[in-house]
Amino acid sequence: MFEIPLLILIPLLAVFLIVSLARKKSTLPGMISVLALCLLIYFYKDLLFIVGSSGSAIYKLGGWSIPEGINLVADSLAVFMLGVVYFISLLCLIYSNAYTRKFTENWKYYVLFLLLISGISGVVLAGDIFTLYVFLEISAVASYSLASISLRKGALFGVFGYMRMGMLSSALILLGIAVSYNYLSTLSIVDFAVRLGIRNQAGNILLNNNIVVIFISGLFLTGFALKAGLVPFHFWVVDAHSNAPAPVTIMLCALIMPVLGIYPMLRIFFNMIGITPRVLSLMMIMGILSMLLGVVLSLRERNLKRIIGCNCISELGFVAFGIGIGSALGIAGALLHIISHAISSSLLCAGAGAMDFKEKSIDLKNMDRAFKSMPLTTAASVIGSMSVAGIPPFNGFWSKMIIITAAWIAGYKGICLLIGLVLILNAVSFIKVQAGMFRKERKSKDAALTEAPFLMRLCMIILMVFSLSSGILWLSSAREAFLEPAVSMISL
Repeated sequence: MFEIPLLILIPLLAVFLIVSLARKKSTLPGMISVLALCLLIYFYKDLLFIVGSSGSAIYKLGGWSIPEGINLVADSLAVFMLGVVYFISLLCLIYSNAYTRKFTENWKYYVLFLLLISGISGVVLAGDIFTLYVFLEISAVASYSLASISLRKGALFGVFGYMRMGMLSSALILLGIAVSYNYLSTLSIVDFAVRLGIRNQAGNILLNNNIVVIFISGLFLTGFALKAGLVPFHFWVVDAHSNAPAPVTIMLCALIMPVLGIYPMLRIFFNMIGITPRVLSLMMIMGILSMLLGVVLSLRERNLKRIIGCNCISELGFVAFGIGIGSALGIAGALLHIISHAISSSLLCAGAGAMDFKEKSIDLKNMDRAFKSMPLTTAASVIGSMSVAGIPPFNGFWSKMIIITAAWIAGYKGICLLIGLVLILNAVSFIKVQAGMFRKERKSKDAALTEAPFLMRLCMIILMVFSLSSGILWLSSAREAFLEPAVSMISL
């Protein structure tokens, strides 16, 4: 199972090569980073076949078994998340090769980016909660540095808020780990579940209302909700998104918040502690509040990246709500929406970054020149907006419709009507954006705009294609091969 540690080590090896050999070559860091991601995808493909045939794969560091040793575990849920991570990361790196030309020392950007990928891979593959925490902190520190890499005043202001919330969430998670170890003397996710007695011989999850477990659940739920930016822990999200460079905004919105926030919740509450109606209800409440408040906040914004940040809160609210329903269909909709959100938010952020790269402004009042001068970027913004608004046939429609269906079947008919209102407000918020693009162009003495560089356009084209086609994942045999095994790992 050598593929598992390689998914963590390859980015670190690329970091060593960049620091040692490529610091003075402006193009080499980007090339090394893209090659490292391609190599990751190659080994990921092999791991995908192994997990598909055997159900899971375990790498025992130093030959030590569970629970004594550190184990990296790849199962259906892990390979599902890694597929999303590597696809978006590769596109983001290609996009960055054009965007980071304005950075004087772009090798630092690529070093931090690769550290982030290594950390995220470790979070997904960790077989115990302390290893998960270590990689979580590697990812967090890399993301703080990336968000502030431009050193602009706004970027530093945004990242300070992000760091404060990140440090608070890390403290809560670490406290939860300490209490867990003190209670059962194990950090292994599987061994903790066995010792807690939440699984019987048939493997069915039983409810556990022990007061210590309730306290641990509260610590983990609050800590990871902070990472995911769910209401009422959303205060850092918009400032961090709006002031970070566009490729970093893509990573924050599409990967960092879902993988460092939502994914550990799934692992801990479904595979370790055991999910309870109380936790499901709290996740559902946070999801509903996030859906509604995020889109309401977006209506008052006039900056495109701030609008995207607000809608990111709302979109992850859909994921939390789908999980909170607790049914297999709701969880399937939530996982599918992680893919939909990653694609549509990446497309919107890429379009915003292209406008910022050329126009040096993404305020709605300055976007009227983009329609004629940047048609591809305008198309990316329109398609991304319709996907986020849940308009068919774009990918956001399919995942949201599954979540609504699951809620209706579960008896939450009033909440379904509220979700309909959220979708209408989502559409209104992005109609405002399109109105800014399509209104009559102002006379300007500035030089005429040109379309974004080729690599940026290439990434936007790929994301537009997937925005139109990724809904097929639910309708095709890919559902049985990719989505349903992941759902089976966390369904009740």
